[in-house]
Amino acid sequence: MSKHISEVEELRREVLYLRQLAERSVARMLLVDTQAIAIRHELEQKRRGFSLMADLAVNLKPGTDYDGVFTSVARRINAALNMQRTAVLVPDEEGLFRPSILQGYSTEERETISALRLKLDDELLEPREAVLITGADPPERLAEFRRALSLAFLIAAPVHLNGRVVAVLVTGRQAEQPPFLPRLGQSDVETVQTLSAYLAAMLTGHRLEEEEAEKHDLEEIMRTVFTASMDGYIVWNSGHIEKVSSGALKLLGMHCDLNFSSDHDAFGLTDNHLNAVFKKVITKGQVREELLLKACDGELIPCEVTHLPLRLHNATCLLSYVRDLREQKIHENALLAAKEQAEAAAVAKSEFLANMSHEIRTPMNAILGLTHILKDGGGLDSQQAGYVSGIEESSTGLLRIINDVLDFSKIDAGKMVMERTPFNLEEVLESVIGCNRPLADSRGLALTLENRLKDGRAPVAGDPVRLKQILNNLIGNALKFTERGAVMVSVEPLEAASGKGRPGFRFAVRDTGIGITPEQKDRLFVAFSQADTSTTRKYGGTGLGLAISKQLVEMFGGKIWCESTPQMGSTFFFTARFDQPAKEDEKPAGEKTAASSTPADIVSEIKGAKILLAEDNAVNQLVATKIMEKAGLVVKVADNGQIALDMIEAEPFDLVLMDIQMPEMDGLEATRHIRANHKFDKLPVVAMTAHAMSGDKELSLNAGMNGHITKPINLKELFSVLAQWIPVKTEHKEGGLKAAR
Repeated sequence: MSKHISEVEELRREVLYLRQLAERSVARMLLVDTQAIAIRHELEQKRRGFSLMADLAVNLKPGTDYDGVFTSVARRINAALNMQRTAVLVPDEEGLFRPSILQGYSTEERETISALRLKLDDELLEPREAVLITGADPPERLAEFRRALSLAFLIAAPVHLNGRVVAVLVTGRQAEQPPFLPRLGQSDVETVQTLSAYLAAMLTGHRLEEEEAEKHDLEEIMRTVFTASMDGYIVWNSGHIEKVSSGALKLLGMHCDLNFSSDHDAFGLTDNHLNAVFKKVITKGQVREELLLKACDGELIPCEVTHLPLRLHNATCLLSYVRDLREQKIHENALLAAKEQAEAAAVAKSEFLANMSHEIRTPMNAILGLTHILKDGGGLDSQQAGYVSGIEESSTGLLRIINDVLDFSKIDAGKMVMERTPFNLEEVLESVIGCNRPLADSRGLALTLENRLKDGRAPVAGDPVRLKQILNNLIGNALKFTERGAVMVSVEPLEAASGKGRPGFRFAVRDTGIGITPEQKDRLFVAFSQADTSTTRKYGGTGLGLAISKQLVEMFGGKIWCESTPQMGSTFFFTARFDQPAKEDEKPAGEKTAASSTPADIVSEIKGAKILLAEDNAVNQLVATKIMEKAGLVVKVADNGQIALDMIEAEPFDLVLMDIQMPEMDGLEATRHIRANHKFDKLPVVAMTAHAMSGDKELSLNAGMNGHITKPINLKELFSVLAQWIPVKTEHKEGGLKAAR
């Protein structure tokens, strides 16, 4: 019995051993089978990789653009390597990467991912080895990148071209599900990396093909230009001509380049000259000059030659571009002739205006002067006084027109010069209001001034005469176009910040007149243009006043504009900027000025002064003599410059009033003679002339005169100049003051 039990136990142990042996054999068989499957998978992936490369080599045609190449690669990777998704990322100007190609994604995913701009980790851009991420890697590795592209497991390889990354190829799967979706392996990495290198090589070849094509196209263009250009090209190298274009041969009247190449010195391009130019070109890079080249028929052709360095046959040559200037010279000569003709016409115009100004001002001076003498002399009945006032008013209006025409011609010729004189702005405004008040009173209109200046004063430096001209024009227009109501003038300071430290002011002239329509406003400041041009127009004028005012305002650094409502009135605004006066130029408040004085007040301290009047016109002699004698001055007359010289040699005078245009010796020459004699160094000479054009005052001062007064004579201006230059004497003698010479 025990023996039987032993046998059974032995049998059980043998069975167990055989069972264990069988299990180990099955395990070894399963391991071998698994390894065989993996090997088969690797071999299959390698086969697929080789197949993919072969497919790309066959189907990717030369000349395909980058997007076309990447799209074809991405589509084939998914199919060939059993990948689910493939993306191609390309860099932008800021170094970020955007998904350019997306294969295997839904439409919604493509829209979302295409909008991304990704900053890639350095390991994704390394050229040596592709990045592999499988289930064996930690979840945090490149987690943001994987999440952005919706790829859990991937292979990424950069595509390098000329040392920079032009794309990153990314392919992979969303899951690992062996045996259908086995883990990505080394064969997959090798395939993607090989594909990246293949793409780089292909794109390099593509780039080289493009560059070669561009080079070929450029050569064809240059060859065509060189052959067909009407201008000429010459290539010179160390004393001989390498090439010459047909344009250059045609320019010189030649049929072939043999003679030119061997004898180019005869045509004006000598080796010595070209060698000197070549040295300059090597230094400067380009030299341009004008040359006279000699054609076969002997004609000298003006040419512009531009010399440039040219690399040819591994040597630096001289490329000379020759342009025919004959037609240009014809146009230049025509332009020069037209310019000279225009300048001659401008000179003739200026001379005509100057002559007309002189010829009109001379009798105007007589008319206004005699009118003043008649009014000032008394003895006229009311009717006669009315006649004289009518003459004076008409003459003043005519003078205003003459002055407008002259001012416009000065501005048009760019010869208007702004003075820089210190003055108080409030005094100018009060003077302008005072001058216009009689007209306002005669029309039954109120004329008011609203002074918004700080403390009512504003010492500035500028041209008070031109400022008065603008204000007088605007106030005169307001009074002319207003039948009832008022004209209001206002001034206020501008913000200093916008004027670079120069004080600025805004002026306004407001009326309650007829107003201006929008259509009329468009041509308000156009020369010779008026709102009403009909033959029945009620208001006169030349249409120059506002045009001149606009240009004067612009010379003050300001602007002028108008706001108006028809039948309600108009407001003309303008701004102007001035300089700050020097401290020594500022006048104390309350100081008496010529503007607030009468003519008699101005010369009260020089009564008895002895004046020599050099004037050839008898009527103007009479006018000036009567005016000055009535003011208490002693006047003697010389009919021309020579007589004036003789008279100052014979007796002393306190001042000479010198006309410019006189027979025998004019005023300028006479003044030069006076200044040449040091005995008369302290004798003041002041021009009193009808020459009022631009530059006339400068001519007077350059001749040695102390001042310049234009006719018709303004009494305040005349007496102010006399008071300025005649010293006040404490002792008087019969016949006038004895001049201290």
